[in-house]
Amino acid sequence: MTNVQKPPAPRRNLISRLFRPELSEELEFQEQRRALGADREHFLHDMSILDAKSSALLTHVSIMLAVIALFLGQEHTALWSWVFTVELTAFSIIAVLLLRCVDILGPPLRPLQASDPEAIEERYRREILRRRAIFQLTVRVVRYLTIGLIATVLAKAAI
Repeated sequence: MTNVQKPPAPRRNLISRLFRPELSEELEFQEQRRALGADREHFLHDMSILDAKSSALLTHVSIMLAVIALFLGQEHTALWSWVFTVELTAFSIIAVLLLRCVDILGPPLRPLQASDPEAIEERYRREILRRRAIFQLTVRVVRYLTIGLIATVLAKAAI
């Protein structure tokens, strides 16, 4: 099998890439993944696990955001409004990080640049490590933010 270099595709603007994906980009992405051979299943399995865990944590974060929003909708002193706003902001940042963990890898926005199977394997490894690091950080932060929210609700109820 010869490794023929294709000329680079013309650059498209972001709107075009988002709403008008090219079939050729998707087909090239499939070929790149197919070239990974047996490692492909391992990478996809790891991505699937991280996706499921990140989705579950994102669900918890969404519920916490709804609870905080309910409290913000009530009458509070400026201090309590500030505390709930800080908690809302912190959980929102965590939600954005978790969305990074469930992002797809591939066209139109995250194509695999290399055509060499070893370079693609390395890209998958780095992506899995990056997502795992984000997930581990967020799960720890969410644990403490949830405890903080419980403490805040209990303190508010005691007043």
